[in-house]
Amino acid sequence: MNLNDIIRTRHTSKAYDNSRKLTAEQQQQLLDLLRFSPSSVNSQPWHFFAVTSDEGKQQILPALMDANQVKARNAAMTVVFTIKEELTKRICYSCWKKSSRMAVMTAKKRARATTKAAVTSWA
Repeated sequence: MNLNDIIRTRHTSKAYDNSRKLTAEQQQQLLDLLRFSPSSVNSQPWHFFAVTSDEGKQQILPALMDANQVKARNAAMTVVFTIKEELTKRICYSCWKKSSRMAVMTAKKRARATTKAAVTSWA
C-alpha cells in the first residue's frame, strides 16, 4: 500500500471497544511510528506519553473535553502529546535523555508546563 492509498482510505474512530486490547508488539509499532515522525531540522520538539492503565487514564481525563473522555477511557492506548515552543540544544537533549523514564504524573505536569498538548487514542 502506498502513502496515497493510506491517506485516502483512512478513517476516524468515533468510539472504541474497551474489550479489545493492543498487543505489546502493536503498542511498540505505534510508538516507533511516533518516534520516527519527521520534524524540522530533526528538532523533535515533542514528548509522547503512552497511557494504557485505567489509573493513568483517570489522571488525564480532567484535561479532556467530555466527549473525548469517553474515547480516552475506552481506548486500548491513549497517547498524550506535549510540545515545546522554545527550542535549545540543551533543552532538547535534556528532555530526550529523561523521556523514557517519565511517569504519567510527570506527563500531566509537563502538559501544563508546556503551552500546548494534544491527546489521541488507538484501539
